[in-house]
Amino acid sequence: MSLILISWIYTLFTSINFGNLFLRILKHKPTNGIITSILGLFLTTILASIWACFERINIEFHALLLILNGILFIQSKKQITNIYKSLYEDFKLFSKTLKWIFFFCFIIVLIQSSTSPILPDNETYYIQTIKWLNEYGFVPGLANLHLFLGQTSGWHITQSVFNFSFLYSNFNDLNGLCLVLVSFYFLKKLQLYSESKSIIDLLFGLFPMLYVVLYPFVNSPSPDLMVYLLSFIIFYLFLKNATSNYLLIVVFALFAFYIKITSAILLMLPILLITFRYPVIKTKVFKSISLSIIVVFLWIIKNIIITGYPFFPVSKITFFKVSYAIPEQIIDYFFSSKIMHSFYVSPYDFNQISSSELLKKYFFNNGVDSVFAIITLMLVIIIPFVFYRIKNNKLWIIYGLFITQLTMLSFSSPQFRFYFFFTLFFSVLLLAYLLKNNKLLLPFYFGILFFTTIIYFFPNPLNLNSKDYITFTNLVYPKLNSSTNCNFKKVTLDNLNYNSPSNTTLFWITGNGLLPCVSQDQIDYFQANFNVIPQMNGTSLKDGFYSKELP
Repeated sequence: MSLILISWIYTLFTSINFGNLFLRILKHKPTNGIITSILGLFLTTILASIWACFERINIEFHALLLILNGILFIQSKKQITNIYKSLYEDFKLFSKTLKWIFFFCFIIVLIQSSTSPILPDNETYYIQTIKWLNEYGFVPGLANLHLFLGQTSGWHITQSVFNFSFLYSNFNDLNGLCLVLVSFYFLKKLQLYSESKSIIDLLFGLFPMLYVVLYPFVNSPSPDLMVYLLSFIIFYLFLKNATSNYLLIVVFALFAFYIKITSAILLMLPILLITFRYPVIKTKVFKSISLSIIVVFLWIIKNIIITGYPFFPVSKITFFKVSYAIPEQIIDYFFSSKIMHSFYVSPYDFNQISSSELLKKYFFNNGVDSVFAIITLMLVIIIPFVFYRIKNNKLWIIYGLFITQLTMLSFSSPQFRFYFFFTLFFSVLLLAYLLKNNKLLLPFYFGILFFTTIIYFFPNPLNLNSKDYITFTNLVYPKLNSSTNCNFKKVTLDNLNYNSPSNTTLFWITGNGLLPCVSQDQIDYFQANFNVIPQMNGTSLKDGFYSKELP
């Protein structure tokens, strides 16, 4: 935990330096220190993405980052110092109760950050994606080796910067820092609620109650958590003062889009502001369009390098063909409706059963996904009635985006993770409505946090990580960044030498294997069903991979 805390301090220092620079580039007035920090993470991600097109994100990039940190701090020492002072003043203004809540949140997130991740995606491609970025940057045709690597998220680029792989192999903790920072930001709104009695302030002040569902995302480099955090910040800025916060909304919506394509719906908020508030924000529109072009261009370049398709995984449309592009038959199969819905119904049943049977399976036979799906459906029905009591037209806009997202996902892949930020937002809105002017607010607040501690820190049926106890050693060193316990064997296939895990539950799992790592079962499956095998495109792993069609 001590090492994680040190890495958080350096990351915060870096993000505030670069966030302050970004505000100057945008010619935007100084803003809250937490917002500045997240802006800095965005700028660092953009710089790292450009770097990854040519080089690995490793000690060389950090040398540049360290030099820039020094220059930026010396150049803007007064401004940056004022940011830290402002954060300290905000903390001093917290009531004693809120200080205890923040301290409690900080400790449990730090502890969780020290444990090994439990999310399946961490074992299938999170770890390996970040490893490739650390060792080689963007690798041409990498998705031919493992299809999931084609999903390289902007957040994994950020993680590859701040996992300090050249110093220690088990830093995996940027999500934890961001959750702490955003919790601090929104606890300030709970402090404001005691004076304003605004239900919007209460809504966002209740954010730490969501730890009960967000906690499993803390100890892995999951892009989902950052999208949830960004969406809440975007909604707050939009509801409070959309026009004056226009540029910030644009930046955070672009950041969410670069992290996860399924959050592109958030870009509708700045588009709506341009459409209906153009006279007020016209001086900022050119900056927002320029920034959008940069982000979309980087997203396209990243996709072309890694997959051969500029709009992967949304479309197979290409500007030009590259020899290492993923074979079309593989994309057609794995992004077909029957596979995109296979998390709750088998591909065979998808084509055989009726729509009503599909709905039944989705809502009642899909484990935790079904629970969140039912909650989401209830919110869709209940929330409009709450709006008539709250009377805030901007909430209707967010609700409209919610319905739009659900509609689009129903035709693609309705995984709860892809719409969950809306579910969380409207759940907390309903909770705020029920708890406003209620003396049970703080007891309920503490009750939820206590419940979170119980289910995640003590053995029980809900705790998937109940055997991952913190030891004395973990007070200094975090646990391994992988929970996969398997052996690896070296396999040769023509010009490809790779490491294959053994005895895994899914053939997508690669864990923390040495590069290149892919399951032999997966390669055999692709060979049998698509008649292709992955091959190196040169003598070095940096040269990339292509799919060789067999005779």
